[in-house]
Amino acid sequence: VMNGYRCAQYIRSWEQHVQRADRQRICALSSHDTEDEQQLAQQSGMDAFQSKPTPVNVLLEYLHNLFGKQNKTSLFNVGDIVEVRDKQTQMRLWFPGSIQRVNVDGTYDVMSEDGSTELRVRETRIRKPMEAPEVVPSEKSPVQDHASLQQ
Repeated sequence: VMNGYRCAQYIRSWEQHVQRADRQRICALSSHDTEDEQQLAQQSGMDAFQSKPTPVNVLLEYLHNLFGKQNKTSLFNVGDIVEVRDKQTQMRLWFPGSIQRVNVDGTYDVMSEDGSTELRVRETRIRKPMEAPEVVPSEKSPVQDHASLQQ
């Protein structure tokens, strides 16, 4: 078992041993937000330090700034309410769910309403929820229509 500081030292040592040209970026994420912890992270070979708890949107922006944004923009985002086409049947059945994770390979992890999670769902099986068609009441009720037919 190895803590993050020791792991960073190990990675830096390995990079020197294999004479790696590009350095892997390492970021510490710690609830111990003291100057000593930040200094220990730096001495261990880490590139950055972020304290927690941090709101997810702030953390994502921090990581985007540190590691760069992905080139591909995804159609769906974490938290989006979606419908997923069932892959088990030939019929086109769509089930409600929400995006739990956007994977680097362009797939999504989706949680269904029943709490189950399907991993690595392709974008072609996901859509925004369909709006229910608006029901417009007819001027005559079916009972009136049936009665008028008998006359």
